[in-house]
Amino acid sequence: VGIRLNPDEWRLYYDLGFVYYFDMKDYPKASNAFFEGSKNPHALIWMKTMAARIAAEGNSIETSIFLWQDAYNTTKDPEVKENALTHLQLLRAEEDCKQIDKLGDQYEKQSGRRPKRISELVQAGLLRAVPVDPLGYAYTLSEEGKAELDLDSPLLEKQVLVQPSK
Repeated sequence: VGIRLNPDEWRLYYDLGFVYYFDMKDYPKASNAFFEGSKNPHALIWMKTMAARIAAEGNSIETSIFLWQDAYNTTKDPEVKENALTHLQLLRAEEDCKQIDKLGDQYEKQSGRRPKRISELVQAGLLRAVPVDPLGYAYTLSEEGKAELDLDSPLLEKQVLVQPSK
């Protein structure tokens, strides 16, 4: 009722977003509430970043990428722009790793074992070349044969800072 009667009051969207997020654990609705509130010209920039973070947490990577890209494109604040860029790079790396893992699954079906190095996926014809992260560092495989960032990639430190649960 409050938003319907006061659609220009961004703080009501903020409150709604937190109810969906904390009380109901409905990440798509929480993300949408923050995003809708961010459209108000008086809303604080972090409304967009909250929408993007919650979308990623709810495993809506495409929505999260869209929202982070929107924050990156529309902000004039250099810190917000850098934060959005970091999240976009990490989301791309996450998607890349998922794709590499799918190829690892395919390799395992063909050979009976997980690959130990990404070069094995190249040799098997599943990849043209060893893929690199958004900063140009080659992805590696863990001992379990799962794709991950190279230990030398600056994105690894950013990942730990931004996504501590990873």
